[in-house]
Amino acid sequence: MTPDLLLKILKVHENWLKGANKGKRANFSHQNLAGMSFKKMNLKLAQFTGADLRFCDFSESDLSEADLYGANLRGTNFQKAILTRADLRGSCLESANMSGANLTGVDMRSGRLIISKGQPGKDPVSTADLYQSSKESNMSKVSLTGARLARTILIGAQLTDADFSDADLQEAVLEKADMTGANLTGANLTSASLVKANMKGAIIKNTCFRHADMNDADLAGLDLADADITGANLPRPTLVAKPSIQQVLNDHFLWIRESGSQGARANLPGEDLAGLDLSGCNLSGADLNRCAMQNINLENAIMVMTNLANSLLRQGNLQNAILEGINLSGADMVQANLSGAKINAVDLKGPDGIHTGRQWPANLVGANLFKANLTNTCLTGANLSGANFESADLTGADLRGANLSDTCFTNAKLTDAHLPEGFKIS
Repeated sequence: MTPDLLLKILKVHENWLKGANKGKRANFSHQNLAGMSFKKMNLKLAQFTGADLRFCDFSESDLSEADLYGANLRGTNFQKAILTRADLRGSCLESANMSGANLTGVDMRSGRLIISKGQPGKDPVSTADLYQSSKESNMSKVSLTGARLARTILIGAQLTDADFSDADLQEAVLEKADMTGANLTGANLTSASLVKANMKGAIIKNTCFRHADMNDADLAGLDLADADITGANLPRPTLVAKPSIQQVLNDHFLWIRESGSQGARANLPGEDLAGLDLSGCNLSGADLNRCAMQNINLENAIMVMTNLANSLLRQGNLQNAILEGINLSGADMVQANLSGAKINAVDLKGPDGIHTGRQWPANLVGANLFKANLTNTCLTGANLSGANFESADLTGADLRGANLSDTCFTNAKLTDAHLPEGFKIS
């Protein structure tokens, strides 16, 4: 299509939008428009079904309610464009730039595109001459910095390594979306649906997940310590525990999700929780002192200010768990896996949710970590007085600011470990 013809079609489209008699809706369906510039143009309600729009420039254009179903938008520039309620089902947005774009109410579910084989003289809708292409929206590596995506439907979308920093994703539907490695720094996902989403390795910093539904989501490698998860429905496994314990834990999950207005804090001192799979669960604030928890799976669990004093955690899996401000004094963690765990201080907040400037350090006084795996574990500021790290692996661990009075490091591996200034292993 020549630029002259393109401009004529757009002029007629503008007349159509104004209700003029000679106006006609622009229809670029299945056209090859790769590399064309549509900058600052009024393309509201325009049709681009199945069009090749690779590397086009739609910056600052109005594409509200436009039909981009199944379009190839790879590398396309949508900076500051308006795409409210646009149809992007089945489209390819790989490496597209949507920084500052308004995508409120956009539909990005999977799409099934019916494409003619292009045989001359044939009816374009004859089923004998059509084939179907069903695909999910591909938005891998797309830039959506500061984009407005409230209530956007992204079910099953490919969002690997996408940049959502500072984006508004309130009430967005991201069910079954692949968000591996996505940058969610500063993003607002309040009340978003992330059910069964793959969020492995996503970047989480100042991210808001308030009341988000993250049930069955894959959060492997996620650090939620710097995120707001107030009222969030976090993944939880099917518990194999006696009904009384299961009910207490379910009430605790509800207590966490509803910010204490419903449910009840878990109070299970001395209970037998050995072998349970509680990976990824939020057990913050629970009282689990003196519990039998050998071989328990707490990988990726969130246990901020949880009481585990004198508990038996032998050979437990606490890999990548968030244990800020936790009480593990006197705990038996022989051969436990704490690699990548964060066992540092927690910032205390006032009733208004504002940081007070005070911190509550993790307490491991007298804990037994014989032969435990603490590679790359963060123990900054922790009280490790009298703790036993004999034969433990502390490779790459961070112990800066920790209290190491009478701490035992006999035969411990401390390669590349960060120790308090001036501290020397005797």
